[in-house]
Amino acid sequence: RCPLSLLRRRPRLRVRPEPPPPALGRSTRAAMTAAAIHGFRGMARGILLALADELGVPERRLRVVAAGGAAPWLRGAWHGPFAEDADLTLRGMAMIARREGLI
Repeated sequence: RCPLSLLRRRPRLRVRPEPPPPALGRSTRAAMTAAAIHGFRGMARGILLALADELGVPERRLRVVAAGGAAPWLRGAWHGPFAEDADLTLRGMAMIARREGLI
């Protein structure tokens, strides 16, 4: 049996970031959802804390702008200044294109 056949038939888990679920799941689906959301938020928070330390900025003063589809997952995970900007990458690419005379 090919190991890839297991991947083709695996169930799909749909995870939504809001509202964050309890950390203790009471079913397989709830436990996997909690692990995905809380694990991602914990990983991102760890990276942000390391950045604040390296930059010499107090945690509560580090300004964070989250972009992309995972931005809502970070909502509430960071206690300093926080904003979401769904179009940040697109606007940045447009600025570069204008600067380079491509548009």
